[in-house]
Amino acid sequence: DIIETAVLNPLTTLQGIIKKNQKIAMDPWLYSVSDARRWIGLIEAQQAKPVMLNKNPIDLLWQDRPRPSTIPAEEHALKYAGVSREEKIQNLIQKMNKDATRIFVSDPLLVCWLLNIRGRDVEHTPVLNALALITRQGTVSVFVDLAKITPTLKRAVGAKINFYALDDVLKHATNRYDTIQIDPVQCPLAIKQALDKAKIPVVMADDPCLLLRAVKNKTEIKGAVEAHKKDAVAFKKFLAWFKKQDFVKTKITELDIVEKLRSFRAQDPDYIEDSFKTIAGYGSNGAVIHYKPTVKTNKVLRSGSLLLLDSGAQYRCGTTDITRVLPIGKPTPHMKACYQAVWKGLHQLQNTRFVYGTSGYQLDVIARKEVWQMGDDYGHGTGHGVGSFLSVHEGPQRFSTTTILQPGMILSIETGLYYEGKFGIRLENLVVVEEDKRKGDVKRMLRFRLLTQVPFEKEML
Repeated sequence: DIIETAVLNPLTTLQGIIKKNQKIAMDPWLYSVSDARRWIGLIEAQQAKPVMLNKNPIDLLWQDRPRPSTIPAEEHALKYAGVSREEKIQNLIQKMNKDATRIFVSDPLLVCWLLNIRGRDVEHTPVLNALALITRQGTVSVFVDLAKITPTLKRAVGAKINFYALDDVLKHATNRYDTIQIDPVQCPLAIKQALDKAKIPVVMADDPCLLLRAVKNKTEIKGAVEAHKKDAVAFKKFLAWFKKQDFVKTKITELDIVEKLRSFRAQDPDYIEDSFKTIAGYGSNGAVIHYKPTVKTNKVLRSGSLLLLDSGAQYRCGTTDITRVLPIGKPTPHMKACYQAVWKGLHQLQNTRFVYGTSGYQLDVIARKEVWQMGDDYGHGTGHGVGSFLSVHEGPQRFSTTTILQPGMILSIETGLYYEGKFGIRLENLVVVEEDKRKGDVKRMLRFRLLTQVPFEKEML
């Protein structure tokens, strides 16, 4: 119970178990500057003492730790990226704080986006674990596992981008006494501590790469459309197979569904991997919002309930994410009523026209209106940003923040209803924000354009 509570609300849990004069160990590489402030403030409020570790004891004790990936990094071709790394670097420099002469990009996803490179260091996300320092002159120092940097990649990125070992990052960050910009939400505390120790001036501000990456260019949007075409072909093949199955005579499990859908996607030569672990929740498992089927929880699909299927794929041209609910046997009137409310909420938001300057947070109520009318709600965000052959969950755009929605941003819209012990319903499409200029408009107006091309279940409507 303590572990479960700690995962859900770590700050509150820690507050309840810390004792006066205790020493609380922290690994400064595992906390951002802003997160560390909260933890340290809580520890000190309990009259305990935070102690920074040079070596993490978990790393020392973890005897059977899986080996890291050895797959080399590769260039993300311009035909997919749409904008050269040189142009991206110049755009970043233009948006740096005026007092900074260098900027530290500490999110590996942003580093990969900025330099048009991809890796296989994290399952489901084609990212290379890397940090980067960029100067106003456009020179870039990338800190990475050098074994993953091939001569081909070195030639591709050019002479102004140099690769160094990850262990060299603090040495390079502190070898010049000039102002450096860091993002406190992303920068590891260890780097901030090293800069402070060397008395190097620091400017703390949002990483400009966040918004630059969030607004997809024409090539990336075209790639997203193509990726969803590919995904629709695979998903429709899966649906054709699914609807032929006899769930009375044949023993088909949730894990069978996961593998079958993956096999259809893998038929496309552009498919790399799934974009996250597929959620295939039958019956009561579908009511667990972040459920992932395992050997222990794996259910056999039988007539009389619903299968919630939330999945996606990484294609070289783009990233997909889709959720559909499939009835097995005849759905009950209650199931259909719930499905209808969830479907309406998704479509009402998807078809909303809104004024420029609107944030996702302001639109969230539109998606929830129908389920509220039923006297219910769903306990997750209405949607998140999606990357371009990068992370399927990408900020800062989403429907739970005040980030202004801009043309080119790709988001998911996902509404749901969940009944513990019975079934769950979630429906999800991906959309891209675009201009919506019409005769007579006084204000600049925007809309969502649908990317997902998979139909809904008519028998549920």
